[in-house]
Amino acid sequence: MLFVAAHAGAQGAPQPYPPQPYPPQPYPPQAQPYPPPGYPPQPYPPQGYPPAYAPPVAPLELRYVEGRPVPAGYHVEMRPRKGLVISGAIVFGVPYFLSLSVAASSKNDADRWLYAPLVGPFVDLGRRNDDCSAPVPAGNGNSFTTCYNDSGTRFLLMADGLMQVAGVTMLTLGLALQQRILVRDDAPFVGSKGSQFAWSIAPTPMGRAGLGVGLGGIF
Repeated sequence: MLFVAAHAGAQGAPQPYPPQPYPPQPYPPQAQPYPPPGYPPQPYPPQGYPPAYAPPVAPLELRYVEGRPVPAGYHVEMRPRKGLVISGAIVFGVPYFLSLSVAASSKNDADRWLYAPLVGPFVDLGRRNDDCSAPVPAGNGNSFTTCYNDSGTRFLLMADGLMQVAGVTMLTLGLALQQRILVRDDAPFVGSKGSQFAWSIAPTPMGRAGLGVGLGGIF
C-alpha cells in the first residue's frame, strides 16, 4: 500500500517545463561606410521652415469716393489733375516750339509775332497780305499782275493758334480743378498740403534779337 501511494503521488506532481531557448539577440549595428577618398562628406540637407506670413502692404494712394468714410491710416489731399496738366503742356509746347523756329528763321516781318504765345499766330494771320508780284508781260503785248495767295500758310497759322489756346486751356483746368485722393499717413510725402505748383509769365529772349513771353511752372 505504501508503494502504491508513493507511486501515485509521484505521478500527480507537476513536471518542470523543458528549458526554452533564449530569444535571438540583435546583431550590433554595422558602421556606416566612409565616403571614398577624394570626396568630401556631404552635409545634411537644410531643414526647411514654412515661410512666415507677411500681411499685404496698403497702397500709398487710393481713389477718393464722395460719401464714403476715410479709411483708417489715410487722409485726404488735393492734387492737380495730372492727365490734363501733362496733355495741356504737350499740346501747347509742341506748336509753340515750332512757332519759335519759324519766327527765328522767317524773313517776313509778320512772322515776328510768332514769338508771342497764344496771340502771336492770330496777329500774324491778320497782318499777312497777299504777295502780288510785278506785272508780267503777255505774248500779245499786254501785261497782267499775279498774286500769290498763301492759303496753306494761313491754315497752319490758324491751327497753330488753336492748338496753343487748347493746350493752355487744358493746363489751366488741370491746375484749377484739383481732385481729392486718399494718401497714407506714413507715406514719404506726408504733410504736404495739396499742390505746391507755382507758375509765372515773364519776358524771355527769343532768337538772336527777339523778345517773347515765357510761361514757366514748378510743382
